Amino acid sequence: DTFKTSIHQYNAAFAFTSLGVKIDHAITNAPGPYSFRINGELHHLTGALLPVDGNLPVYAQLYFYNHNQQLAFHQQNNPRLDSQIMASLQDMLARVNPFIDLYKQARQIMGEVPEGQPQRLSVKLTADFGDPQCYNDPNEQEGVAAVIPGDGSEEQSNDCDIVLHLHGGQLKQISHLHPYYTPLHYTIIFPTGQPGFHTNICSHFGPQNQQRSAKVTQTAYYAYMLQQRTLEFNAPLL
Repeated sequence: DTFKTSIHQYNAAFAFTSLGVKIDHAITNAPGPYSFRINGELHHLTGALLPVDGNLPVYAQLYFYNHNQQLAFHQQNNPRLDSQIMASLQDMLARVNPFIDLYKQARQIMGEVPEGQPQRLSVKLTADFGDPQCYNDPNEQEGVAAVIPGDGSEEQSNDCDIVLHLHGGQLKQISHLHPYYTPLHYTIIFPTGQPGFHTNICSHFGPQNQQRSAKVTQTAYYAYMLQQRTLEFNAPLL
């Protein structure tokens, strides 16, 4: 149907982060049939919470507007997508996605600088692992962990942090080891914000009481996620 045919475009329309690649231009610009080759790996990028003056809001910037404004911007950014499907997806995410309130709280914190003082605060998002064998969805109380002096351009001590800043055009790469790396970009696949892979997932013992390793590897994690289950919604297989 229309939704499945354009699911990549619908997902990109509602993603909090953008997708970055390093293109091999020696292949892309070569004569002959069009080819697209990537050097290295895909990565996800996060930008400022406010758009540059004169630009339409994109990605996480869209979630700070009211329902009608947000839908209008979605349609302006994606004129070829079905407006009714866009409205349904927007309503669904507003109900179940915890990152929307989390980002709004981050922006509120950064906006509480007294008038006349320069905006020199950033907010760091962290994941609460709690029980290492469980996935804990983000929430407003636990997700915004620290208010950091600076505008987000400074070097951070931990490259696995997600640091949000209010202004600025520079994009910042999110570590693929952060548990929010996947749900922040693939919002249609993980609408409830279920954390993705991280290095603290403990392995369970098998039927023979065996355990290959103490922690789950990326290969094992994604192999598990891609299995079809009759009693669960198989969103990654759409």
